[in-house]
This record gives sequence, C-alpha cells and structure tokens, in this order.
Amino acid sequence: MNRVSTLSENQFLVNTLMNNQQQMQEAQQQVTTGHKSQDYKGIADQAEALIGSQSVASRTQQYISGNNQLNLTLQTYDATTRGLASNAQAIKDAVMRAISTNSSSGLIDSVTNLLSQSLGQLNTQLNGQYIYGGTRTDTPPVNITTPAQLVAMGQPPSAAFSNNQLKPQAQVNDNVTITYGQLANQVGQPLLQSIQRILQYNNGTLAGPSPPGPGTPFSDPMTQAQKDFLTGELSSLSATVSGLNAAATQNGVLQQQLDNVQQQNQSQLTTVNSFISDVQDADAAQAITKLNQDQLALQASYHVVAQLGKLSLANFL
Repeated sequence: MNRVSTLSENQFLVNTLMNNQQQMQEAQQQVTTGHKSQDYKGIADQAEALIGSQSVASRTQQYISGNNQLNLTLQTYDATTRGLASNAQAIKDAVMRAISTNSSSGLIDSVTNLLSQSLGQLNTQLNGQYIYGGTRTDTPPVNITTPAQLVAMGQPPSAAFSNNQLKPQAQVNDNVTITYGQLANQVGQPLLQSIQRILQYNNGTLAGPSPPGPGTPFSDPMTQAQKDFLTGELSSLSATVSGLNAAATQNGVLQQQLDNVQQQNQSQLTTVNSFISDVQDADAAQAITKLNQDQLALQASYHVVAQLGKLSLANFL
C-alpha cells in the first residue's frame, strides 16, 4: 500500500521552494549590484582583507586627487617663474640696446611695462589663493602697484613684499612629503631692485655715491655717465636672470618627482582595486547563468507544490 503524502515530505518540498527563492534573490542581487554579497557575511573569510584594501584605495585616491591639484599649482609656478625670467632678460636686452645704440628711447617705457607684468605674476592667484605668499595665501605677496611706489622705497625694496618665509608642504603618498613653491621676495626682490635702480637713476633719486647717483633723466643721446651706469647694471641683471631660471628648474625637478609619485599611486590603486574586485564583484556572465538556473529551479518547485495541492485520496481510488 502506497502513501499519498506525509507531513514531512510536504515540509521538505516547501523548504526546497524557499531555498530556491533565497538562491534566486541572491542571484538577482548579484546581477543587479554586481557584487557577490550585500554584506560581509557572504565573504566572511576575506572581509578583513577587503576592508583594509578599501581603506588603502580610498587613501590612495585622495593622494591622486590632491596631487592633480598640486600639479596644477606647480604648472602655474613654472609659467610665472619663467615669465619673470623672461621679463628680467627683456630688461637686460633693453639696457644693452640702449648702451649699444647710445639711445635711451623707449627704455623707461619698457622697464615700467615689465614692472607691471612682474607685479602681476608675483601676485598670481590660483583658486583664490596667492601662490607666492608662502603659507600666507590670503594677502597679495607684493603690496605695491605703481612705479612711483617702488621709486619711493629704500634699497633693497624689501618693504614691497608681504609674504612669509614658510613654503607650503604636501604629502603626496604614505611615505613622501614635498616642500614646494617660491616666495615672492626670494624670486622677486632682485628683479624689482634692478628696476628700482634704473627708475631712481632716471628720477635723480638713486642712493649711493656719485657716480653713479643720484642720476639724471635718460637723454637721447645718452651721456657717458648714463652709459656707465647702465653698463654697471648688466651684471646684476644677468644674475637675476640666472636666479629666476634656476628657480624654474628647481620647480621642474619637483614636477618630475610628483609625476613619478603619481605613477606609483596609480599603479597601487590599480592593483588594490583589482583585488577588491576579485573579492567583492560577481562575474556577470556566471551571475546571469545562475539566475536563469535558479529561476528554472524555482518554477519547478512551484509546479511540484501546486501539483501536491491538487492531490487527494480520490485520485488514487
């Protein structure tokens, strides 16, 4: 005599159906989210390593983002420092031209125009911060705006500068901190002093023994004293050009160092993200295949349970 059904068999089928439902839901979540599990319980054996790797990835990404901004700052230093060196060279060229032609025509106009450009470069802002102010980024590092203000100052024109002497620093990865930047007085004072001396001589207020001071307005043709004064200024102008080019080179070294660190950071982030993906991410093709299989299994379970619900003793009599 065969039994139609028993309570335990029915319970087994119901449990199977519920398990199939759970498996399909998990497969559906994997397909939808791309993750193997929605919590650490599903990857308990690798959870600690995953959390540590996610922390490393987050920190490395922060370094990369910060370094991208730092690279923009260094690019700005490069452009402005080279611009200052170009200004110094242009003043030197104008002085040499005046000496060689014995004509001061256009000399003072060139010098004052280049002063204006230099003041603007030294007061360059990036994201609302003055980059030549040291760590004092909220105040223009050069506090004069006109040739008259420069002429009125004593030599050297140190009073023209408001920057502090602290260069900013940036941690670019776990092991490297870079001190970067240029200070307005360090790169700008030699240039402003050369401009100041030329303008003061032309204004008749150059301090010091005579000759060269106090000077006279540059004439055309120039006097021998004026030519001698300008000739004496060439050595300091040459030193100023060399100093500014050296500052640009130093900045370039930092740019290369940052580029090397950034490559290391990116390589580390790629490696860590690959590990995180291996632990956390589901294989899309496998997840879809499993979902289809679980759907078929669930449908079969529903069918069996439905058939059982239709059975009665009359079916077997």
